[in-house]
This record gives sequence, structure tokens and C-alpha cells, in this order.
Amino acid sequence: VNSAGGISAFNDGKGLQFNIEFIPLGSDVSKQRKNAKPKHINKVVYIHEDYQLSDMLVKVLKVLKRHDLLVHSGLYSNGQVLDIDSLTITYSVPKTCTKDIALEGEADFTKMVKQVKAKKNAEGTLVLIENKHANVPDSDDDDTRQPNGRKKAKKRSQTREPNAEEEEQDRIIKDLQDQYHCEDKACPYNICWPAGTSVNDHVHLTFQHLRLWASAIV
Repeated sequence: VNSAGGISAFNDGKGLQFNIEFIPLGSDVSKQRKNAKPKHINKVVYIHEDYQLSDMLVKVLKVLKRHDLLVHSGLYSNGQVLDIDSLTITYSVPKTCTKDIALEGEADFTKMVKQVKAKKNAEGTLVLIENKHANVPDSDDDDTRQPNGRKKAKKRSQTREPNAEEEEQDRIIKDLQDQYHCEDKACPYNICWPAGTSVNDHVHLTFQHLRLWASAIV
């Protein structure tokens, strides 16, 4: 296992700085009352330059207190989701031509980190938009009604609901993520198995590991 770690070489050891803008469900400007401000959440998160995409997602969503979005994140699970991805993510690098670039996988993440590292202040911006997936109930918004007041017929969803076994696996994965969250600041991973006393002995627990583990428990 490649366990890189230690103090970051950027921003006085804190890591690469990302200004986070999170747009949760229900924040669509087109559905807001006139003059109402969208419910965006803004945070600043530092990540180690040796992080992988999944590690960054864990840290960012922990800061946002939306750890629940990991289970339905295709970026976190390498595309292994049952329905619509819970997040759409774009990134920008200030004072460059890199703006609103879709973050769709590890290759995009590697390119983003390289561009942020090249900046003097090692700073970037991430915009996370929450998407509605199968486990999120439909809202009874006004725009779903016809002029006569009757509710519009909704299109049948193209996604399937997870069965009881899959829901139990999701619950176990969340429990494992909480249980094996690493608090060692020298470790570049957010979720790992402490196989020894040294940080170099930490084994990175990927989503695939957690999914297999949950399947064995169920």
C-alpha cells in the first residue's frame, strides 16, 4: 500500500486550500421567492496534496456535515451507485482560465491538484451541487401544479429503489466510515485500517473495501 503522508508542503503545512460552495437540494434559484437568497453553504477546507479523490470527498463532506451523501456518490464509489449520483462537482482555479470544470473522476482530480499546486497560494474553488436520488422523497413544490390547482402527473423514475439488503449494506458502510475515520494528522487518508503503530502501516480503506466488508456482514 502506498502510504504517503506527513506535513503538507503548502500553506504552512495545512495543505491545498479549497473554498467550498455547497448547494443543497431546495436551493434552486428558479424556485426561490423573488429577492430570496439561495441557501448556499460556504466553507474553507485544506487537503493534503497526496490525497486521492475519495479522501477529499470524505473530508469535505465531513466539514459540511453531509457524510450521508457518500453512499450515493459515484465519484466516491468509482461509479458503483444504484441510482442518480448524489453530487455534481465542478472546480475552478482563481486568476486562471480554469473555471467551472467538471470533476468526474480520479484523472480530473489529479489534474486539479496539479493546477492548484502550481499557484503561489495553492488555492482552488469547489462547487458541490446535491442531486436528488432514489432515497430522497419528491417535494410538493408549487411548480408541480397546473394552473387549475391540480398536481401535474410525475414522470416515472428511471431508477430503481434499493432493496432491503442494499439498504442494510449502505447503513453498515456509514457505520464503518465513522468507526475507521483516521484522526492521525500525519496520515493522508481519512478512512483507514491501522495495521501497525506507524502511520506508514495504515491501510487505505476504499469504497470497494467497505462495500465488500458490508456484503460479508449482511
